[in-house]
Amino acid sequence: MRYLLFSFFSFLLFTSSLAQGNNWSFTNYTSADGLADNNINCITQDSRGFVWFGTREGLSRFDGKNFKNYFQGTNNNLLPGNIISDVQEYQYGHLLMLISNTQLATLNTLTGQFAYPSQFAKIKITAIKKGIGKNFFVSSFTDTCFEINEQLQIINTFIPPFQKQYKYTSVDQLDSNTLLFGRLGEFFLYDIPHHQYSLFLHPLAGIVDPTSFRHYDQGKQLLYFINFSDGIICYNKKGEKIHQWKPGKTAGSLGSNQVTAIRKKSKEELWVCTADDGLAALNLSTNLFSKCKNDPSNPRSLLSDFVAASFTDKDNNLWLATEKGVSKLSGNTAAIQSWHAMFETKDNNTFLAGIAQTRDGTVFQPQYATHNCYRISPSSNELVLLDKKQVPYMWAAEDFGDAILLHGFGTGICFYNPTTGTYSTSDFLKTHFPSSEIITLAFKQRNEDEWYSGNHGGGMIRIDASTKQVYTYKNNQHSLFHNGYYSYAAEDNNGDVWFGVNKSELLLQWQHTTNSFKEILFDTVPGISYKGFGGIFDLSFDKVTNSLWIAFEGAGIVNYHISNHTATQYTMQNGLPSNYVYALAIDHKGRVWAGTHKGLSCMLPSVNRFVTFTTADGLPDDVFDDRCILADKTNNSIWAATAATLMHIDPDSLLNIKRESLAVYVDNVIVNGSLLQAADFNHTSFKPNENNVQFSFSAPALKGGTDIEYNYMLKGSDKNWISAGNINTASYNNLQPGDYTFIVRAKHKGNTQWSETIAPFSFHIQTPWYASLWFKTLVAFLLVALVLYINRLYYLRKLEKQQAVEKERTRIATDMHDDFGASLSRIKFISEKLKYTDEEDEEILKNDLSKISYYSDEMSQKLNEIVWALNKRYDTLGDLISYCRDYASEAFIENNIHFLFVDNIKTDIDIQGEIRRNVFLTIKEAVNNIIKHAGATDVNIQFSYTEHQLFVQIKDNGKGIDFNKLRPFANGLENMKKRVADIGGVIEIKNDEGTQIAFTVPIR
Repeated sequence: MRYLLFSFFSFLLFTSSLAQGNNWSFTNYTSADGLADNNINCITQDSRGFVWFGTREGLSRFDGKNFKNYFQGTNNNLLPGNIISDVQEYQYGHLLMLISNTQLATLNTLTGQFAYPSQFAKIKITAIKKGIGKNFFVSSFTDTCFEINEQLQIINTFIPPFQKQYKYTSVDQLDSNTLLFGRLGEFFLYDIPHHQYSLFLHPLAGIVDPTSFRHYDQGKQLLYFINFSDGIICYNKKGEKIHQWKPGKTAGSLGSNQVTAIRKKSKEELWVCTADDGLAALNLSTNLFSKCKNDPSNPRSLLSDFVAASFTDKDNNLWLATEKGVSKLSGNTAAIQSWHAMFETKDNNTFLAGIAQTRDGTVFQPQYATHNCYRISPSSNELVLLDKKQVPYMWAAEDFGDAILLHGFGTGICFYNPTTGTYSTSDFLKTHFPSSEIITLAFKQRNEDEWYSGNHGGGMIRIDASTKQVYTYKNNQHSLFHNGYYSYAAEDNNGDVWFGVNKSELLLQWQHTTNSFKEILFDTVPGISYKGFGGIFDLSFDKVTNSLWIAFEGAGIVNYHISNHTATQYTMQNGLPSNYVYALAIDHKGRVWAGTHKGLSCMLPSVNRFVTFTTADGLPDDVFDDRCILADKTNNSIWAATAATLMHIDPDSLLNIKRESLAVYVDNVIVNGSLLQAADFNHTSFKPNENNVQFSFSAPALKGGTDIEYNYMLKGSDKNWISAGNINTASYNNLQPGDYTFIVRAKHKGNTQWSETIAPFSFHIQTPWYASLWFKTLVAFLLVALVLYINRLYYLRKLEKQQAVEKERTRIATDMHDDFGASLSRIKFISEKLKYTDEEDEEILKNDLSKISYYSDEMSQKLNEIVWALNKRYDTLGDLISYCRDYASEAFIENNIHFLFVDNIKTDIDIQGEIRRNVFLTIKEAVNNIIKHAGATDVNIQFSYTEHQLFVQIKDNGKGIDFNKLRPFANGLENMKKRVADIGGVIEIKNDEGTQIAFTVPIR
């Protein structure tokens, strides 16, 4: 962002030449970021891509974004100690660790389980070294060293013929045929095929005893030793000293004699780590050291000058173990050359911007709001500060062919010719921009026409190259355009010029054929989806596609297609790290490079996606301001500048190592709050109530691990992918019984291709017994049986009712035939008799008519009884008792018999019609027998009801029953017994000072 401020400073005049220096930018991690501890002892990387750190307080795993830690007393309480002295992967998913410099332990990284090799249980171990193949070498506190295979089986035991007594013994495999054993300056080479030891470094005069072995260059067959007094000594395999680097205080010398590690950097370079002088790169061609130390004022510097160990991962990132955490130097540094120190300033308003290049390939980098402008030679990349007396108070540099034009605060401009090294200044613009404080635009067309603009409403002028005529354009002239000035310009293939300014979203086109202007408002252009437009911050024209790339503040990047007036817009949704874009450049392959405050992005046309680089990818800085990117035409490189750092980038190399394919893993599974051990991943059948599952997953990405996006899906539950952003957990609650498979996919932001889980996690939730198939089948069978039973019962009862109705009909027909038939026969007989009776025989006539009346009344009574018995309205115990009382009362009163009726039943109870009828007929039979045969004067009838039982007692004071004198055809008693038995009752008839009839009937 450029601030339009004008102030005056005084500067000292000087010109200097600045050579390239190392400006290594580190990404640092400490316990504040999740490390187990800041004191790092060792580093390694496993086959899945995770980096492991052994610390003094535990073990840490890193995936590029998050740490996972193992401590003593946690993770199954099997880690014997927190001091992890060394760690190596000995087979896929298994780490071999040295605990507290004495004990070997293993970790299954897939299950999280620790174990201890029993063969080393009583041996104190001092070091673990990786062999050339799959084997490892283990050193002990004795003279003995061991070679072990992938199963940790001891396959070889070595006892070197040391003369000196010292606890520590080291072993290193130099090549497939040679081992190096060492102990405090005493070293032996071991010929593996011939099993022979030979003394290395004979104690000849002039040879300094080396203390420790540090590195072997297998290609050149050179061994590097360190001595705490004499620095680094290099020998060949014959023991001949090749070179020695002694500690010194001069530039390019070894800064410390306490060298902790030496590692290959490139074919002609070595990394040298020290205990008190940080990191250095040793150039084997020049024998000079380039040093890097801790800078407390720079958070991107090395964490500490004490570097205990180093490790180079698969992506060529250099990891440094320090006492204050881990420093990572990106592998991308080989593709980036940078300068920083000369641009440092205490003025926060100063930054690098407005970079430009002349026709001969010379690059010019102005420093905004200063008189500083640096010339960068295309051959040597040396930075030369131009004459500050000639350079204006800088705004930007512009390509004017053979010369560079420098402009800025004030109306004066300066031309510098890099070929002749001459300056020329001019203030002719003052006449055209009298009110302007800054010349905001200087642009030269292909036809040599020049454009200039000044702030404070200065408008623009165009100087015709052929006629030298000056054309003035202002916003107050016939509404040519709305803005008072412009800052950015680009020319298309037709010779039209396009202008923009950070104060407006309007794009201005000058049409050279008509010498007219046209403003374009992108809110109305087809293809625009996001309308939050701010000002225009840069323009870049693509000659191949005849389109204009425009950097907007707040609306990302727009590719405007001139021929059809359409646009393609790119925002954060398309992979940009920010919608605020301040610089653009198109490289030799048509890739668009964009500078934002959140990194440097490259749009790849072939796949139409963005790749973003930040400090995590090796950039010294990742905050880019306006017009800070230049595509170098001479060597197909990219120049990019931040506030105080200039970078020269090899774009092909940077892009080739930027985005590795991702490996995605399901890391942890938590079921109902309990961690599922990965060992159980193949036995994942959960109980019905174990249906709350949380997954954590990871995609190790040591370059750009913070910009990874995740999608996940639980097959069996989800129909579509669920976007998780950069969150690496997923939770599911109350899952139904069934089969599920959890899969994850990941990609770097801006990528279009996803990487899916290498091993999806499948599991089964058991069905509860009450929802199982066998139970449902059983229930269905029982329901069918129940329906059939109910149906059968229904039809049985219906049949019973039909039979009962038919029986009742038969009974009624029988009763009517018997009772009515007999009575009607009598009436008919008497009626026929009356035909032949003399009218004068009055007494006979009266007697016959009385009989007819009697038989008629009897028939009416029997008919009433039949109707009463059939009417369900009277199916209650109360109606039965009332009817019986009425009948008995009428019969006894007509025959002058004293009658007592006792009823102790207080609740009305439903009773079946058949029971009601048989009870009545039994009582009726008993009443009729008393009247006809007992000669009784007193009768007692009693009703009672208890526990579904009806009790009836009829007692008289008559002469009783002589059971021996019963008439042969008398069936009254038998009828009573049969009626009671038919309804499930019990009857008792006995003489007891008369006759007593008692019966009990069940009421259901």
